[in-house]
Amino acid sequence: MADTQNAGPPPSAWSPLAVPAFRTVWTATLVANIGAWVASVGTGWLMTTLDPSPIWVSLVGAATALPMFLFALPAARSPHKDLCGDEELAARRRDRTRGVASSCLLRA
Repeated sequence: MADTQNAGPPPSAWSPLAVPAFRTVWTATLVANIGAWVASVGTGWLMTTLDPSPIWVSLVGAATALPMFLFALPAARSPHKDLCGDEELAARRRDRTRGVASSCLLRA
């Protein structure tokens, strides 16, 4: 049993940012997400100024999300069902595919 009396304070939520590689990836992801948000708002705004029909505005939003649906699910499924003969690896791939599918559905 671990000695909890001598344990130090819990690590801060910001402590992973002390690792330079993590900080770089985190910052790049943040900037990419902000860019995607700006592009999403900009395309919707432009479409409403060009044609205020709700059908066209929603079609532009659907066309933006379509590549995620088309490429994410096949990308999560490997063409080689079992590369190493490892059943656990195959199970993880199935779980990952389900996770990508559910995240795509939730995002839409």
